[in-house]
Amino acid sequence: MVEYVDDGGDGSMDVYDMHYAKGVMTIVYITVFLIGTPGNLWIIYKLIQARFNYSPQMSFFGPNYCAYLLLSILYRKLHILPSYSINTTVSQRNRHYGGQMNFYRLLSTHASVGVTISQRSRIYIFALACSDLVLLLTLPLTASYNYKGTWMFGEFMCYAHLTIEIVAKLFSVVLLTVVSLERYFIVCTRLRTACGSWMTTVPLVVGTLFCVIVPSTFHFFHIIHHTFTIPGMDHITVCIPNMDDHVFNMYAQYTFVVGFVIPFFLMTVCYILLVRHVRAKFRHRKVTVSSTKGIREPRYMHEMRKSIWRIAVFHFICWAPFWTFAIVPHYIAQLWGHDFLERLPGWYIYCRLFANCLPYINAAGNWVLYALLNYDVRKHIYNKPYQRFLFSSLSTV
Repeated sequence: MVEYVDDGGDGSMDVYDMHYAKGVMTIVYITVFLIGTPGNLWIIYKLIQARFNYSPQMSFFGPNYCAYLLLSILYRKLHILPSYSINTTVSQRNRHYGGQMNFYRLLSTHASVGVTISQRSRIYIFALACSDLVLLLTLPLTASYNYKGTWMFGEFMCYAHLTIEIVAKLFSVVLLTVVSLERYFIVCTRLRTACGSWMTTVPLVVGTLFCVIVPSTFHFFHIIHHTFTIPGMDHITVCIPNMDDHVFNMYAQYTFVVGFVIPFFLMTVCYILLVRHVRAKFRHRKVTVSSTKGIREPRYMHEMRKSIWRIAVFHFICWAPFWTFAIVPHYIAQLWGHDFLERLPGWYIYCRLFANCLPYINAAGNWVLYALLNYDVRKHIYNKPYQRFLFSSLSTV
């Protein structure tokens, strides 16, 4: 996942063109940062606010919130407080405390039914927004390094920056894949209840291990922070993953397969089967309904197809060019030598620089596709009255 572009190998471009390209990409980085960071922060804030705003008296990290966490741990983790004792306490003391005891009722109900499908979906969206936000927060350092051509933030920040960057990129892909698998299991199979226990936990754990931890650990041990001097220029400090061609080819092929090919294949298959299943159910309904009038296709089916198309196309556009320009140049160098790369036209450098920016654009746009355009999330965070939220937030999608 090397994103460093060696200026010394761009003999086909003069210095002015290279500085112009870097300037343009710096503007793109800043624009993506200014759009994606507030959006992900807003989604995170609204989901937290809706999750913990059970009553007007229940503030974040307030006494009621702390009591809720304590009772949650005692009941769900340590099994110290049985549900009937909580219900008895509520029934006896509710007349004394009024609305402040509503969150205890919510706790007892929540403990008995567990996390609903709708809540679990919002948890994944929350985690995705956090992962994308972490990736976007690395953009100021990336933009500075891209424009200045030298790393100015020290060795520790070099290792931290590159490690956080690759972990956030790969973990976002894992989350998107798990979301697609969960939607398939819930809609297209009879595993709606079992899905809550292990159907999505196993893919998440396996994906995190092989798609995030393995390549990130290997990547970490090949990072170098080195300062050297070019004649006639100032000292240059590089912060890059340093691998020879053979090692990089193995690493790139592995990361390409587990970080793009397998996730995109699973997402595509799940969403295709999802659309086919819903369409088949609708056709079966048309056949069984005893009516002379034709049944029009419901609006939700049209909206579902549009949503799936948006997700699939956006994911492919953002990640396919990135992986193409990360892997193909090394195969070109092996076949025709590094001199051939140096003679590539200027548009190739522009395309490669822009392809490196596409994962950040993906992180800046995921909150729109998965949260802002998600009906369940919008219903959850927009203008939700207190009483209605209290007794309906545990319902399914």
